[in-house]
Amino acid sequence: MQPDSLPQDVDQLVALFADVTPRTQGFYKSTFSKTEVTPGPGYLERLAESLHRQGENLLALMIIERGLPDEQSDQANTDEGVSLLSLKIRVLHGVHSYGKARQLALSMMERIGTPNVELTGNLASVIKSEALAAGTLQHRNALMKESMGYYARCFTVPEFEGSYWLGVNALALGVCLGEDRWVREHLPGVVAECEASGDDPADFWRIATLAELSLIAYLAGESADAASRAQVIDHYEAAERACKDLQQRKSARRNLGLMLTALANVKRDRLQGLAEALDAALRPAQVVLFTGHRVDQNDRPDARFPLNAVPEFRDALHRYLDSHAVDIGFSSAANGGDLLFIDTLLVRGITAHAILPFNEEQFRDRSVRADADDAQWQTLYDGIVSGNRQGTVVWHASQSQVDETVEDAYYAYANRVILGMGLLKAQELGGELSGLAIIEPSQDFSQVGSLSAAKQWSSSNVAVRAWRPSNREWEQFDAPETPNPAAPSGDAARVLSRTILFADVMGFCKLSEPAIAGFCEGVLGGISKLLDDVDERPLELNTWGDGVFAIFDTATGGAEFALRLCEMMKENNAGGVWPRFSLPETMSMRVSLHSAPVRCLTNPLTGNISHWGQNVSLAARIEPITLPNEVFGSVATAALIAAEGDRSLAADFVGMVPLAKNFGSLEIFSIRRNG
Repeated sequence: MQPDSLPQDVDQLVALFADVTPRTQGFYKSTFSKTEVTPGPGYLERLAESLHRQGENLLALMIIERGLPDEQSDQANTDEGVSLLSLKIRVLHGVHSYGKARQLALSMMERIGTPNVELTGNLASVIKSEALAAGTLQHRNALMKESMGYYARCFTVPEFEGSYWLGVNALALGVCLGEDRWVREHLPGVVAECEASGDDPADFWRIATLAELSLIAYLAGESADAASRAQVIDHYEAAERACKDLQQRKSARRNLGLMLTALANVKRDRLQGLAEALDAALRPAQVVLFTGHRVDQNDRPDARFPLNAVPEFRDALHRYLDSHAVDIGFSSAANGGDLLFIDTLLVRGITAHAILPFNEEQFRDRSVRADADDAQWQTLYDGIVSGNRQGTVVWHASQSQVDETVEDAYYAYANRVILGMGLLKAQELGGELSGLAIIEPSQDFSQVGSLSAAKQWSSSNVAVRAWRPSNREWEQFDAPETPNPAAPSGDAARVLSRTILFADVMGFCKLSEPAIAGFCEGVLGGISKLLDDVDERPLELNTWGDGVFAIFDTATGGAEFALRLCEMMKENNAGGVWPRFSLPETMSMRVSLHSAPVRCLTNPLTGNISHWGQNVSLAARIEPITLPNEVFGSVATAALIAAEGDRSLAADFVGMVPLAKNFGSLEIFSIRRNG
């Protein structure tokens, strides 16, 4: 392969990663090979596109930057290079790196010099996402207007004629900004272009676009009557009939919420009861949590979930799914209820997410093997964690090896992660969250079992229905009064769920001696000032040169501090602060978070409480793969932020990546402020 050519197969691509360990290269080769992208010209773009569509945006970005590291090179100016960089804009958008995506799009538009509909649409979409993440209404509206301007080029640029997908987005933003007259002027042309784009009665995208255009007409019209309202509902009902998958449902409802929210206080008469009617016409995605007893072991004195109840539960679950729309499910993967739930969803073609509280092999030994019909449960479990069951997504809340004496802390932690993952997915899809459970009331009030999980979900306003093995019926779950848990003792008393933060300032090792003094005063002094203005101070805080280590009681506390660290760096970069301290004009910090049980022990050298364990080491491995001045967190941190109920923060999945120092791979989320 020539140095200036793009790789055309997996071996040529992996050769670009010669600087990483053989184990990491093996991870890349295995991951890239599983996509089954055919070798040949355009291989790199097809592979990156495939990873992007799977949500693996970090891996997609990594291979694009390895294959085409110089965006100004001759290779970047070829048709293949331009196409790859256009994809890079979408990938940067996917990791919420809006500034870089915008900069690249503008640079490419300037270099190409002629109107390009794909670049224009991508840039408009990036700016729209910036608008939705803006902190103030004034900033949001300014960005929405800028985004609308790019989308609206379909009305003024001859080469963009017929791009009704640009037009419908421009009109949706116009409605939100109160530009009703402008919307009415351009609406008929966009409707005509959409109608002329095809006549396939099953074309979902055309049907969904016509539905959105009918809503825009209703909201922006000079007057609105019952007939036009009914027409909107008819269009969305047609979209429901044509909808084939969750991605289509999400896309069709994306601008719906944007418009209804923006006009909530402006056009109350037109909106009265409309959201409910549209939900009935094109239903929101349905996300379901599950918790259930393990099958009774042979030595259990009182029956709770006997093996002979398994077939009846499976039938009851099928009947429930026949009468209730379910699009996606979340549970753990223990024998009994969990594995039956996952297996039933997969049989019906519904995506199932399995959350493991600790090491896969250890979880099999502790929670999958059973006295009765052991092989059945192991076969189900192995098919799920191996990836051989299509439709399964496995998440690792922790990958630690766990002492049996402290397992309860991990099971309780996993229940909270399951709740948070469901909340995150429902928020992402604009969907609804509910819960199912197998619960047999008994005197065994485990604080980490199914009853505890269902109570926790119910207290978070998630409606839960429970199936009782004793009467084989579904019923609404009402949380019973249970005894207060006994305080843990011994090792268990020292294992607590915490959020771990690592931060590192890039380029520190190249600073001069005078700059080191400035670093202490400017950077570490700035961090010290941040501590005076946070609601939750760290339980432990340490630094070594450019590194910062902190422990927080909650995920939201850790995330808030992490975001403030990055905001301080960005503000001081923009404000020209660093040269006052003999530092470079711009500096970058990588900040990572991981939430998990850790051991709280007195450090014999300092006499202070310190936090120890594999999860601390894992948190440290996330930081090196974090983007500059961004906050990356594990799936557990993302989930616990949602479970703790702080809606001012958001977490978005950006992909699975190998961690530093051969520490395996982990699912990574971008942590940000929510508007």
